[in-house]
Amino acid sequence: MNVDIEIRENPRHIFYKITGTLTLEGFIEAATQVGAVSEDSEIVHILADYRELSFDINMASVFEMPDELELLGMPIDTKSAVLHSGDSETDEKFEMFKMLARSKGHIVELFTDEQDALKWLSEK
Repeated sequence: MNVDIEIRENPRHIFYKITGTLTLEGFIEAATQVGAVSEDSEIVHILADYRELSFDINMASVFEMPDELELLGMPIDTKSAVLHSGDSETDEKFEMFKMLARSKGHIVELFTDEQDALKWLSEK
């Protein structure tokens, strides 16, 4: 798994892209890195690009992902746009993650189009 992180403008956000195979441990590692950049830069808008990865996380682990965000100290006011490929195998897992994260107070939305995600991030 490879994680690339950068700060982008218009709107100001943290962009990160994961390629390779994503496991629960990899998700925790990426969230830790993004959380550190968010804290250092005081940026709370995040665009996560998961479109080019293999998803090796079972549904039981998906239930743990929002809890891991809390344990890592990810601020509740973080607004996260998640780009995914839209294939049916991962759709169910992403939808479950979104529902669980929202139940914990996180602001999360799913997208397959980057421009739609950026538009949503720029909304107040």
